[in-house]
Amino acid sequence: MRKSPAISPVPTDSVPNQDHAGSQGVARPPNANKSYTEDGRTVLPILLDQFERHGNKTGWQQQEIYKIGAEIDGRKTDLPCYSFTTEREGPAVYLIGGIHGEEPAGPNALAKSLALLDHFSDQRTNQRTNPKTSDGQNKKRPKEGIPMVLIPLANPLGYALNWRYYDHPSDGRQGHSVGDSEHLLLREDQQGPRTAQAASEYAARFTEHVRSLLERYPPLLSIDFHEDDDIRGPPYIYSQGPLRSEDLVAKSVVQLLQKAGMGLQMTGKTTYGEEIRGGIAYTSDGSIDEFLAAEKYWHDDRAMIKPAARSVIVVETPIHGVALERRIAAHQSIIRRLPQLWEMVQERA
Repeated sequence: MRKSPAISPVPTDSVPNQDHAGSQGVARPPNANKSYTEDGRTVLPILLDQFERHGNKTGWQQQEIYKIGAEIDGRKTDLPCYSFTTEREGPAVYLIGGIHGEEPAGPNALAKSLALLDHFSDQRTNQRTNPKTSDGQNKKRPKEGIPMVLIPLANPLGYALNWRYYDHPSDGRQGHSVGDSEHLLLREDQQGPRTAQAASEYAARFTEHVRSLLERYPPLLSIDFHEDDDIRGPPYIYSQGPLRSEDLVAKSVVQLLQKAGMGLQMTGKTTYGEEIRGGIAYTSDGSIDEFLAAEKYWHDDRAMIKPAARSVIVVETPIHGVALERRIAAHQSIIRRLPQLWEMVQERA
């Protein structure tokens, strides 16, 4: 059984329109004052510092999407969600981590891969290094830097608490995902959005930030790093782009996870009943991933055309029975192959 989380969410001026958010009821754990670190995850202040130093020193453009108010060690503080974009614009890779706070491998893998991402994007302003592969060979820089959008820790409070949502440990009926995009996604009749308003103020800010980047950084490839605490067997990944289970990028990610020791469920059904083909499932879940894959969305009271990502991959690694270090390494194995995955999706663009 997990111990009680150790940070208390508190209402602050960082949460705009508190009346709107108040009905969502941010739960307060008792005697809370410390970050959850029992699984060996990097503590939140250090993780945030790594991301901030990356934005400050390497020439990437750093933007704060929102802050989530919290009380840590008896003191109120604001936990930021950052976005980083390369100076090079154009068709881009979107890398997202930490939508769900109890899934730490993605944010930790991205933090460990910042120098490598910098290398791939060719945005270094100081002396360039040549990161090595596991066998000691130099990593090749792409002929042209890869334009990127990096949102490494979307739910910092959930990460600190080991809660799935910023406002509830696990219950999707009471908790709210910062990546929920139902208010932008079209209904089946395409005459309006699926919901009249965003699921939360944070979801509104998160999705608006992503929407604001579409023109300068039209998504071609999106990788959203997740984990699964429900399954007790091999995991599977999701491919939410138009090719679904036939996407070569998705198939490559399956192979990379297998090489990293993550045995995948290759056939059958997901926990939610979706069909699995070759370790790959497809879903329509109202997430930021579905939004990135969508060709149209609802904005300003009308349906609008948007650039749609060709490959949208949702990575899943199993939490139960697998050490965090192994899961982080599996996510890193995907990040290391980003230039090859980028070439695959460019060939289809």
